[in-house]
Amino acid sequence: WADDAVLTLVDDIFATVHHRSIVVVATARPAVLDRWSPRPGRHNTLVLHLDPLGRQAAADLLEVLVGEPVADQVADALLERSGGNPFFLEELVSLLDGAGAGAAADGDRVAALPDTLRGLVAARLDDLDPVARAVLQNASVIGQQGPVAGLREMGHQLQRGVDVDSALAQLVADEIMEVEDNVWSFRSDLIREVAYQTITKADRAKLHLGIARYLEEAVATRKPRPVWVVDQLAHHYGCAVTLAGELGPGSTTETFPPGLADVARRWVVEAARRAARDQALPTAIRLYGQALGLGGVDGAVPDDEAARLHLARAALSAESWDLGGARADLEAAHALIQRLDDPILGARLLVIRGGLEQKEGEVDQAVATLTEAAECYRAHGDAAGLGEALRQRGFVELFAGRMGEAEASAGEALAAFEQVGDRSGQAWALQNLAWIAFVTGRADLADERVHAAVEIFSDLIDSRGLAWSLGLLSWVRFQQRRVSEAEALGEQVLHEARSRNDPWATAMMTMLSSAIRLWTGRTQEAVELADEARRSFAAIGDAYGLGQANAVLGRAMVMAGRVEEGFDLLEDQAASVPSGAAGTGLRWPGSDQATRATRAATAIQVGEPQRAAEVVGEIEEATGFGDDSRVVLGLLRLQAGDLPEAAPFLAERGDDPANPNLVSSQALYAAAAGTGAAGALADRVRGLAGATYLDRALAEVAAGLEAAQAGHADDARQRVASARSLVAPTGDVVARAVVELAGAEVAERTGDPDAPHQRVEADRRFANLGIDPAGWVRIMGLTAGAVPA
Repeated sequence: WADDAVLTLVDDIFATVHHRSIVVVATARPAVLDRWSPRPGRHNTLVLHLDPLGRQAAADLLEVLVGEPVADQVADALLERSGGNPFFLEELVSLLDGAGAGAAADGDRVAALPDTLRGLVAARLDDLDPVARAVLQNASVIGQQGPVAGLREMGHQLQRGVDVDSALAQLVADEIMEVEDNVWSFRSDLIREVAYQTITKADRAKLHLGIARYLEEAVATRKPRPVWVVDQLAHHYGCAVTLAGELGPGSTTETFPPGLADVARRWVVEAARRAARDQALPTAIRLYGQALGLGGVDGAVPDDEAARLHLARAALSAESWDLGGARADLEAAHALIQRLDDPILGARLLVIRGGLEQKEGEVDQAVATLTEAAECYRAHGDAAGLGEALRQRGFVELFAGRMGEAEASAGEALAAFEQVGDRSGQAWALQNLAWIAFVTGRADLADERVHAAVEIFSDLIDSRGLAWSLGLLSWVRFQQRRVSEAEALGEQVLHEARSRNDPWATAMMTMLSSAIRLWTGRTQEAVELADEARRSFAAIGDAYGLGQANAVLGRAMVMAGRVEEGFDLLEDQAASVPSGAAGTGLRWPGSDQATRATRAATAIQVGEPQRAAEVVGEIEEATGFGDDSRVVLGLLRLQAGDLPEAAPFLAERGDDPANPNLVSSQALYAAAAGTGAAGALADRVRGLAGATYLDRALAEVAAGLEAAQAGHADDARQRVASARSLVAPTGDVVARAVVELAGAEVAERTGDPDAPHQRVEADRRFANLGIDPAGWVRIMGLTAGAVPA
């Protein structure tokens, strides 16, 4: 009976925490195997079939339950009736009242017992005295559990003079209910369900209404109002209206006035908004659906209110990547808005539709839709609506790679929000502007903007905005090479994204975890996490996220030794779509920019610059890549053996850069150009914050080659040994091969008798990887003053 979401969760648990010691134990009926079996992975699975108890085991259990020997005739009847089901046997004995099932029991009495478990429970409840049954029924209306004080108050209001505590003690003694720390609960969901069904529909409606009115008058008026009371009011008012509607028009009496539906909707909508604010999106979507169904006895919800409810649910469905559900709500809202002729509601519909089109990959259409919404808001003087339409347009332009247009839209949105004092809108606009700064490589500006957004969201207690901003901040920290901070913050945001069931945020933060592991040497973990992120983006149909995840996964695969597989992923975005995701609009303009840029960097990493030839022009024309662009373009030329062409990118400019990747590449250039600065640059890399093992190792390689050429054999060998110690603990087999190649070169230049063996070992490593490291050979040849042909 498990929902598909539960079954998917079990698989996701295994995929996420396979590196931990964990056991998941679950019970199910055999029919579950017809629709699901555990997804294969790095775990063991055991399915244990639980057969009914054998006769002797059932007899032993029966005697323990009764507390004395059981007459053979009674035992035979009970064992046959239970079919070896322990719970069924326990309920049968309870109905016979313990000792009544002993040696003196009557076989005819056993034969008269109900044949089903539900019938057994109902029969047990029928045997209760009226007071205990009334208390039980009151509790079933309240829910699965609740405070004893609340049950006392309900009893006082409905059945004056009733001793609730004595009745509750009887129910506990009969193993129907439990009480702990002044909180009662039903022993099982089945008991609560049967007790609830024993109340007539009209009485159920009255009880729910009574509870709701009491809570509204006695609890909701408290200062501060308890957080839980909104959900309870939504539940009980909602149940009362639904049941009254099922009873038909004749129930429209003084007990169920026509305005009751309006009251119920108000509380249900407030609960939905609170759930959305807390990022409990499935709950919020369900509650908006419930509100749409609360039309009172006549079944009608006013058109304007129904349109707003459809729009609210459409926005949440889109955010949850339920694009079909969002489309259906937009169509329903469109029909209502046409009748209403309300331009502001129409503009709101356009904003949601534009966001939906962006998720479906229709970038140009999304921009046009959001522009239309902005013009409508502008024409009617709605600055807040204008700000939201422009912000959403900037968001689409951001993901489409149109950075200049995105910044202009988001900046105009911020001005519109400031005009009307909309602090929430200002925070979202700042968050979007921070994102644009991050993508264009302006980490410090991104840091400044995202902190401003975090401050406002914190003041507003907006958990959704705060979650998005902290997620972006963790990426900014990674860009700033503050890796430990990025990892700690990223893990926190990932945990929260999973807890609120946010698929997109979970995938983004999983991808960050992968990138962090990649550059801290945990290469295989990086592959697994990037693949998890990739599958998540494919499942929701997000082309932008899929392209980003492919970039991380492809590079991680190459570094882990799966060279051709990794380059295939980086070279063909279409081939990256997992099986079953075809036809979901996964390709869109700009979705493979990250994979092309990463392909160039990875081609340099393996020493095969020809793999990046077709994207060099694109990188040269791109803006915002900063130091990383200099590194890629400079090393491509250096690996081609062209020192003059590499100089504008990698020659020292006196600007003392703080980017360890750039300084490491400058060390390689210095060794190749014979400037004598490679050693000093390598020493600088050691002290730079955020330098990765690869930055340090390549800088040491450059210093070692320079020292060998200068005849400083001991220094050269020490530098190579340092590089080896940096890459040895990692899973980066490509880096280890490059260091061995440099080690062989240094050994030959310094007259090391082990040089032939080291050359063979280096060649063997590259051959096993299927790599021709011609680019690295050329750089090393340049350091010796002769470029290989």
